[in-house]
Amino acid sequence: MTSRYRWLGFYSGRRLRDYLGVVLVTTALGQPKQNREQNPTSIPRCAVTEMSRTELVLDGHSIYVEPLALTPGRAGLFLAGSPSYAILNGGIKTAATFGVVIDGKGTAHRIPWPIESHNLGDMRAVELNNGSWGVIFAEFAEGSRFPHPIVRSFWYGIFDGLLWHGLQQLPFSRVERLDPSVMSQMVLYKDTIAVGLPIKELRGSDGAGVLIGENGRWTMSELTPGGTAYVAPAHSTALGWHVLVVRGDSVSTNAPWVYRKVDSTPTTPVGGVTWSTVGELNRPDRAEVQGPRFMSSRTGWAISWIAVPSHEHGDDVLDVMSGTTEQTPSLMISRAITPGRNAAPYASNGVFAIDTSVRSYAATNGPDGAFVWVSDHIGKTSRATESELRVTLSQAGPPTLIGVIPNPFMGAFSVAMPTSSELILSGPLVRGLGTPAFTLRTLMIRLRMRCTAPQ
Repeated sequence: MTSRYRWLGFYSGRRLRDYLGVVLVTTALGQPKQNREQNPTSIPRCAVTEMSRTELVLDGHSIYVEPLALTPGRAGLFLAGSPSYAILNGGIKTAATFGVVIDGKGTAHRIPWPIESHNLGDMRAVELNNGSWGVIFAEFAEGSRFPHPIVRSFWYGIFDGLLWHGLQQLPFSRVERLDPSVMSQMVLYKDTIAVGLPIKELRGSDGAGVLIGENGRWTMSELTPGGTAYVAPAHSTALGWHVLVVRGDSVSTNAPWVYRKVDSTPTTPVGGVTWSTVGELNRPDRAEVQGPRFMSSRTGWAISWIAVPSHEHGDDVLDVMSGTTEQTPSLMISRAITPGRNAAPYASNGVFAIDTSVRSYAATNGPDGAFVWVSDHIGKTSRATESELRVTLSQAGPPTLIGVIPNPFMGAFSVAMPTSSELILSGPLVRGLGTPAFTLRTLMIRLRMRCTAPQ
C-alpha cells in the first residue's frame, strides 16, 4: 500500500499510484453481470447546477479546515479536520480551530476545542437522531506531529451546535495499536454507532477492528483477518450490519472481503459481536485497492475504492499521470438488488464504468437512499493539472453522470448531501503557490440537483 503525504492540508509529493483511479462496486455473492441495462423510461432524469462558490471566513479571517468530517445536522453543516489554518495579517496560524458549523445563511461559527489539548486530529462525525453530531477524534502526544503523530487517546463527544456534551475518553487498551489516519466514516443505526480501523501489530499481520458504541458504552470488536489495510462497517435495514475489510497483502492484491454480524449467542465473546465471512468481493480486475468507502441505504450497499493498475510495462511517469497511456483506470459502480423471496441476499445488478480517468473521488449518500460520487477527472492532455469534477448519481437505476464543473480544488475534498436536492463540496483553494502571496482557504461549492419524474 502506498501512503499519502499531506502538506498544508493538500496532497503533495504524490507518488505515481496516487493518481490512478477509482473502482466502485456493490457486493455480490454471485458473479456480477456486466453493464446490465434497465428500462430508461423508469429512471428519473437528474442534473446538477452550481449555485454558489464561497470562501470560508471565520471571525473576519480566511480559514482552511481539512475536510475530514463534513456532515449535515440540525444546526447546519459540521466541518472539522486537521490541519487547520487562519490567514492573519499576512501570516498563517496553525491549529486555528477544531472546525466550524456553517448555518443556513452560510455563516461559519467556531466549534470550541472539546478538550484542553489542541493537538487533535482524524475527526469523524455522524448526525445523531436528535440532529446533534456524534464525533470521534484522536488526541496526539504533545510534541508529536504529522506525518508521525503518536496517539495518546481516542475521544467521543456530542456537539449540539453550541456546546460539547458527554465527552469521554474511549477505554481502549494498547491505543498505540490503532491507526486513526485510515479510520472509516462513522455509521449510525438506531442507537448504535460503528467505525472501523486497522489494528497495528508489532509482530505478525495487522488486524481489523470495529469500534461499537451503544448507549454510551464503547467496545472494540476484532475480526480475525491479517494484513489489514482498511476496515469499514455499514448497515442496511435489509441486510443488517456488515464490515468491509481490505487486506494489505500482496498475494491477493489487497482483496476486499465482506463479513456479516452474527446475532449474539451465549458463546458470544467479550465485545458482544461475532462476525462470519460472506466472501471476497467480485471485481473486474486485480488492481491494488486504496481508499475504500462502504455506504448503505435501506435496501443495499455501495462499495467504492481507488483501483491502482500495475505498471509492469514501464510507461513514462508523466504520460501515466496525465492519463495518456492505455493503463488509465476507470471509475466503476454496481448496485445491489433488495433481498427478496427469489433473490440471493447479495445479488448485484451490474458493474458500470462511469469515469475512465480519475485522480481521486469523494462519496456520500442522501436521506432518500441515493448514492452520489464526485470524481476528480483528469483530461487526457499533457497537463496533469487540468481537471474537472464529475457528479454521478445512482438511485433506483444504473449510475448516471448528472453534471460536470471545473475543479478548483488542489487536493482532497469532501462531499455532503444535506437534502435530496442539495450537494455541498468542501476542499482547499490555493492561490500564489510558490510565491510570497501564497494563500490557502477552504472553498465551499453548493450544487442543486433537480430530477424529473420518469415518463
